[in-house]
Amino acid sequence: MPMRALRQILEIATAGLVLAAGPGPARALADEPCAHGPGSGIVLSGAVADERGRPVAGATVRAMAPLDNRSPAVFCSSETVTSRGGEFSFELPRIHSNYRLVAFDAAHAPALATAPGAPGGPARSIRLRLERGRTGRGRVVDEAGRPVAGARVELRRSRLDRGEYRRPETSFPDDDLYRATTGADGRFALARLPVTSRGPAFEVAVHAAGFVPASWDTIAVKRGDAADAENVADTAIDLGTYTLATRPASAGRVTDPGGRPIAGAEVWALHHERPWQEDRTPGERAAGPAARTDGDGRFLLRGAGEELWLVVCHAGFVAEEKPLSGLSGSPAIVLTPAAELAGRVVDGEGRPVPGARVAYPDPSPYLDVALPPGTCSPPYETATDASGRFGLPGVPPGWQFLSAEAPGYTASGRRFQARAGGRLAGIELPLSRGTSVEGRVLADDGAPVAGARIAENSPGFLAEAVADGDGRFRLAVAPGPHDVWVSRGGFAGGGLHRLMAPPEGGHLDVTLKRYPEEIVARRVIGPRGEPIANARVWSYEGPDLAITDEDGRFAMAGYLDDTPPMPDVYALRADDT
Repeated sequence: MPMRALRQILEIATAGLVLAAGPGPARALADEPCAHGPGSGIVLSGAVADERGRPVAGATVRAMAPLDNRSPAVFCSSETVTSRGGEFSFELPRIHSNYRLVAFDAAHAPALATAPGAPGGPARSIRLRLERGRTGRGRVVDEAGRPVAGARVELRRSRLDRGEYRRPETSFPDDDLYRATTGADGRFALARLPVTSRGPAFEVAVHAAGFVPASWDTIAVKRGDAADAENVADTAIDLGTYTLATRPASAGRVTDPGGRPIAGAEVWALHHERPWQEDRTPGERAAGPAARTDGDGRFLLRGAGEELWLVVCHAGFVAEEKPLSGLSGSPAIVLTPAAELAGRVVDGEGRPVPGARVAYPDPSPYLDVALPPGTCSPPYETATDASGRFGLPGVPPGWQFLSAEAPGYTASGRRFQARAGGRLAGIELPLSRGTSVEGRVLADDGAPVAGARIAENSPGFLAEAVADGDGRFRLAVAPGPHDVWVSRGGFAGGGLHRLMAPPEGGHLDVTLKRYPEEIVARRVIGPRGEPIANARVWSYEGPDLAITDEDGRFAMAGYLDDTPPMPDVYALRADDT
């Protein structure tokens, strides 16, 4: 049957091989915890064993998955520990993508697997086999060959597809497990690195104070020629010597518009057009600002390349961005004092509205560099207190559109001019009592469609609701005509609905056509028909990923519709290029 979500053009990546689809037999981290409502979850269970098939008790098993195909990708994760019999079980949210699992303990290398996050398809228990890994040793030196002590070395699985396309949005559940710090002799050791017959590719990143952060693509941790896997694990592998470049120090000064120095300002050195959450190693995120200004507003950057951008920020000022290449010989970096907007939200009779959301447009999409969290990124929205009052510090000077919305009210907004260093108080944002559209979203088989999104667009505002477990929703709108959009992944027939919402409230019931959902199982083989284990199978329609098991099999979720069918077997040939 034809299939869409692997309209998803698939790409398979494994060391030294490229994809060629052919005929075959008929088919048979994170960002937040993985939470779900009552009755809306699935159970993933399996067992962890060692290389001899013995159960591994007390191993940590972590499951993570991308949520709702958000961009940039947002991942949830959960952890559990295996029982005495090596068994584990998760109750996780149902999602239309694969869960990525890793098992690890203190004696073995981590092992990866994937499992569909939706029920259906061939039933199988997840099997994770832990093997003794290899110890990788290396050294970090400066350009003169002197050891660099205290350097942070991180390995993580490569984001490259067949060496061609980088997937910065991809996360693996073992990304945080391969870290080391160099000693006084510049040497480091990374224990329990996973190996396979073909060797998985890892990226190496090295960070050290006073040096340019560096990364190298890629290294392979191969099993070697010995037949005994345990003996191979006992031998260390040479990860090589990594040379960190030092650059002439870059100096600068930070002042206010009057030329007065700003002490304690944060100076960040970041890559241009590189999102803060995407494609940054844990070491980069934890490193903090590259420098802070002294009492005279001066700072010194060591080992920062000219390809970087500076982001300078201080509480009470608007963050300033500047390419490092333009720092030499330029005047001081001037920070503009931020404004503060304060006031209250009231109803039509002048009574306070607590819990109302007050916001101005997020300025980050218009910047050249994604701002780091904290001081550099003051909140652009807040909620009113019990007296209906709000305060928004850190507002960029200029005309700002300030909006207010609250359940049961019609959203409103006004334009205000925020002046540098000024505080505009006494703002009053009135909300009028609105009406509501209530209804239910059902599938064509009569089942409620939980999680359906119901949205109404008005100039400058967005009112939206999400259907509950019974498919019911309540959308707060102003009286009058409205265009309401209904949608849910895996369903058709939502689209635009025009209705009139009278003051006493309106009603809207929607029936969606369910796309038949399927878990498809496929297989990856080599040139001689041998199964390919640990191959990574990517989807181009989102961050979904599958990893083949020891029999070369993988599974992905999909929706059936009118796109061409997928082959049942993917044959790989040696890469002659």
